[in-house]
Amino acid sequence: MGFASSAYLWLTVEPARLEETGELLAGHAEVPFVSAITGACNLIAAVICRDTEALYRYVTTRIGAAPGVRQLEISPILRRVKQAGTWMDGPRLAVAPRPLGQPVPAAARV
Repeated sequence: MGFASSAYLWLTVEPARLEETGELLAGHAEVPFVSAITGACNLIAAVICRDTEALYRYVTTRIGAAPGVRQLEISPILRRVKQAGTWMDGPRLAVAPRPLGQPVPAAARV
């Protein structure tokens, strides 16, 4: 799919701006998942970017400009061992197998 750099962002956000910041991140194309959590960090976001340069730009420009962000830690995903519900072909997403007897969708015949 061309997106080789993924990471988890652990953010510490001012409590009064937690919802606002979470909603903002949820609207970013780079963020498929964001959630409020407990502990030293109070917001976690999964991020997918084309490469490490794009990840760096995203963190330094868009996350850096997000309201109330006090601190950020990045956990890059170097190798994925398991991801429930997602079919993988090596490091790439794969098409899930069809159940027997199910017709091939028209869009897949192109």
